[in-house]
Amino acid sequence: MFSRTLALLHNDAMALRCVASSFEEGFRWLSVDSASALSLTHYSEGQPLLAHYREPFRWGSDAVLGRVRSRVILLSSTQAEVERSSQELPPFRYRNWSMTVGGTGDAVWKGTGETSLAIPAYLDKNRRGESLWEILFYQFLAFLHSSGGLAQDECDGKLVREALRAAVSQEAFWGGSPRDITVTVTDGHAIHAVAMDRPLYLKRLQGLDNCMACGGDVDGNPRAHPFLRAVALADTDELPSSDWETIGPHRVISVDRKLRIELFAL
Repeated sequence: MFSRTLALLHNDAMALRCVASSFEEGFRWLSVDSASALSLTHYSEGQPLLAHYREPFRWGSDAVLGRVRSRVILLSSTQAEVERSSQELPPFRYRNWSMTVGGTGDAVWKGTGETSLAIPAYLDKNRRGESLWEILFYQFLAFLHSSGGLAQDECDGKLVREALRAAVSQEAFWGGSPRDITVTVTDGHAIHAVAMDRPLYLKRLQGLDNCMACGGDVDGNPRAHPFLRAVALADTDELPSSDWETIGPHRVISVDRKLRIELFAL
């Protein structure tokens, strides 16, 4: 199973279509004929909402997002050799948390019984499948729970990074599976990601000129949005263009609600 991802954090939920138009190439990476599903997480009143689409598609940002109003979105385009239920495909969610995974991963978990026991029962009962990636999500939540971070509406970034590191670093969990993945999580306020044996790509938006995504001004001319700010993180096959920075591999990145970016060693 292979997945491409796009995570977007910006400063104006009402202007999501305008912001997304600046990352249109990212939506083209996701819209490939070979994909078996496109999945989207966005936030409404602090809670993650999921949408799944199952058909070959060549959609741009406007078709994917429609009337979505959210400061944070996670998108995942998955290619699988066999048909998978939507429950087995990222993004996954629990309470205000959502996670997506990019790259290559085994479709079925191959860890040990000891690994699954590390997830508290009250968390594990919410798990809906046996995919490697969903269990990784619940491993992350378990570590976040042990530090008290899961009880926080807006979690301290240090706790999130520690939980991510712990979840992806378990030898028993991987059981020899490849680590050619990236992991991106959000609580609806900030985005945190791990680039393991493959890189992530980052692009920033500092204001927007000549925007027609919102319909332009009253005279039909392009509109300027000088105060729009955004950060996008993408997992795709290769460096898309010089507009994108390469992050990793073996790095952790945090983007807080004020769009401040920090990088850490894995």
